[in-house]
Amino acid sequence: MSIFLRHLWSTDGSIRWDDRFHQARIYYASTSLRLIHDVANLLLRLEVHGRIKRARKPGYRDCWHLTIDGGDNQITFLQDIGSHGARGVAGEACLVKLDAMTSTPNVDTIPEEIWDTVRVLLATRGMIDSSFNPGWEPNPVAQICGSTRPAVASGSSRRHPGCSAVGSACFARLPVSGRGTGVTVDQ
Repeated sequence: MSIFLRHLWSTDGSIRWDDRFHQARIYYASTSLRLIHDVANLLLRLEVHGRIKRARKPGYRDCWHLTIDGGDNQITFLQDIGSHGARGVAGEACLVKLDAMTSTPNVDTIPEEIWDTVRVLLATRGMIDSSFNPGWEPNPVAQICGSTRPAVASGSSRRHPGCSAVGSACFARLPVSGRGTGVTVDQ
């Protein structure tokens, strides 16, 4: 499976280092949403989680990007799958840079629409986001990108204490990363 994905990524995939934001950019692009979902499901079998985003351009069909976000997730992709040719060389360079970085779990597993409820519950209890996720430190690069939320539900051991902290049972039903679909679709 990883060999198939490696060859597929060398066709319409992209692996590059973004010097501006100091992070790897890894994605696969296609106008076929079904293909994107199928690739995402294959990646999940190798414990690589993806996010599907629609890319629109006037006068063209919608394109879909399957992005591989998060340093640990990207390292898993690059070590276990990777790509051939120039993309493979770029992947090796990304891997060196990712290995030298300290990982921070800032991939949300609570759906975006739930965050408004979380903020209200936190505010009514006099809590701030950083106290909801002990040890979380703001990331200046993430703040520039508009992503300053901690990853409150990165696993069941952290999800349930977080739900207890805000006192709302509705969060206990949310999927935990790796147990749900593992694929987020942004439209």
